[in-house]
Amino acid sequence: MVTYDVFVHPGFPGQHKAVRKIPSYATYTARLKEVAQESECTIHVADPHLASLDDFLSGIIPLEHRVTSHNFRLRPFVDSAYGVVSRRDWDQFLGLLRYARPHHDSYRIHGSYHGCCTVDLAVQLYGILYERQQWLPKSTVRNILNEEFPFRDEDLAGIYDHAEKRHFICSSIRFGVVFSDFSHPIISDRIPFVRQMSDRETEIYSPTHWMSMTTRSKTRVLPASG
Repeated sequence: MVTYDVFVHPGFPGQHKAVRKIPSYATYTARLKEVAQESECTIHVADPHLASLDDFLSGIIPLEHRVTSHNFRLRPFVDSAYGVVSRRDWDQFLGLLRYARPHHDSYRIHGSYHGCCTVDLAVQLYGILYERQQWLPKSTVRNILNEEFPFRDEDLAGIYDHAEKRHFICSSIRFGVVFSDFSHPIISDRIPFVRQMSDRETEIYSPTHWMSMTTRSKTRVLPASG
């Protein structure tokens, strides 16, 4: 069995100077480096405009294992980043998964923010591995206003149906080391995805609360409000 460790916007919280100074962020980035160094297979999903924030993983994750995420820009009004892999790097992403075995290997999603970009990628990965579907990004202003996944309407219907039937819990996709922005609670539509893909190995860090190294193996229970 191979474990795939996928890092989604890992350094994104560091764009805020105040966050970079707190102990929980230092512990979070140190844990990500540990995971990357010990990983059998790494994939890095980077924001094309903020990739420098992930430099603490440079030299650990090979550059050829980096793909860019999808952004939707409608300047000067909209500039939204998502955790899904961009259309431009889609073939490269599929290539990194060419030996993946959905029912034999395991998949850990790390990064930020918990319940946002990490869920975007987890859902997209589920489509590839278990549905043989390529849920490519497509953003609209409506997606942004409703905080929906950046996919086509017909794809969204199937995705929410999988969540309602608790299909994600039967997958081998789980969240690993993640950073949560508690100032923006996880929206209700995403909570089922988070709960179904979290387990005792999930570590949640945040500016206000973080898991110590001695208790990190214990389960963190997601509050109903996110």
